[in-house]
Amino acid sequence: MRIEVLSDHVGEQYEQIMKAIDDNALRLAKRRRRLERAAGELREARRRKGLLRRLFRIRSAEERRIQKAAESAERAIAEAQERHLVLQRRRLQTAGGLKGEERFRSRLSRLGEEWTYIAGYKNRAGEIDAVLIGPRSVWAVEVKSHRAHLHVDGERWWFEKYDQYGNAVETGRAVDGGGRNWGRQVSDPARRLESWLERNGHRVRIRTAVVLTNHRASLGAIRNQGVDLITCDPFELVYSKRFDGPALAEAERDAIAALIERDHRHHRRRRAKTRAAGGKARGKSR
Repeated sequence: MRIEVLSDHVGEQYEQIMKAIDDNALRLAKRRRRLERAAGELREARRRKGLLRRLFRIRSAEERRIQKAAESAERAIAEAQERHLVLQRRRLQTAGGLKGEERFRSRLSRLGEEWTYIAGYKNRAGEIDAVLIGPRSVWAVEVKSHRAHLHVDGERWWFEKYDQYGNAVETGRAVDGGGRNWGRQVSDPARRLESWLERNGHRVRIRTAVVLTNHRASLGAIRNQGVDLITCDPFELVYSKRFDGPALAEAERDAIAALIERDHRHHRRRRAKTRAAGGKARGKSR
């Protein structure tokens, strides 16, 4: 199988989270030093204060200032500790996503050279974890590493998680950060990609799939899912004959892959220009 990596969004996200964790740890260390310094200053101020003032618990202006600084440092430490917990949860989630995509790619790596795997394609409707181009099908795949029991009923997607004893310990909506269910997360950009290919002379049906890669994932009731396939078995995409379409010659498969890469570059440039324009606008507003 030929593999082309257009972008590594999850890997970049993981690096950003690790940087945020390091920055937060540095900030926490500085605030703890500030608190220790304030505590020392407060002890020294109280040592210098006269006996009568100590007896009547009268606080000097210096003590009040130091106490206020100490309380501010304590609040900042509590905020940094809370942020650390949030970042660690995000790190674990992102690490799971990385492992899930690596597991999916590794399992399909035994496919022959007639298959092309394109990772990280992105257009205006979102990112597709993997586009698979084969002899009789083109797939857009959303890869999920959740240890979940997935249910689908039309637009409503949700999951349950169980402990080792079979007890339900968590339920949640199977949606992305914008509230789209996992099916729309892949089908929205897939439909845009399909239109792009058709405008460039390749009228091909892009199949859509959500693949759960965790070995403890399972499927519950699945109804009106809005995608062609939901599965825990990646090979169902390539070996199930029910999804085969007209034969795609090697030249056409190569042309489709080139168009996907070209469209990805186009949208990447657009995003870069938008970010640059936004940065200039923010700079002027200051």
